[in-house]
Amino acid sequence: MRLPFNGLTLCTGLLALCVAIPAAAQRFAGEIVISATGQCPAGMKAANGELLSVRDHDALFRLFGTAYGGDGVKSFALPDLRAQQIALNNLARTTPAPGATRMAPAMRTDLPLVYCVVLEGDMK
Repeated sequence: MRLPFNGLTLCTGLLALCVAIPAAAQRFAGEIVISATGQCPAGMKAANGELLSVRDHDALFRLFGTAYGGDGVKSFALPDLRAQQIALNNLARTTPAPGATRMAPAMRTDLPLVYCVVLEGDMK
């Protein structure tokens, strides 16, 4: 079975089980999405600590407040996840990948991963 790829395809496991996430999938405001295209899809902003206007992004401000910065009156900040890595736990692997340890799995450096924050969505 061939899965559509739109930049938000998640692959994991020894058999490379892939799950395609449709572009129109229901998203929640403040949800963190990982993009392997090097840029964020429409309706999302990179989680790089950017300041946003409280007036323009009220739902996100109610969620994040000033936890990541901003004055809380006119501005607030998105989380800064630029230096973060995805933590994987693959217990099925018997021999570690080159450069990996039990606590620090080897990371692929050829994928331009970027963390994105969904700007608007269902808050239920």
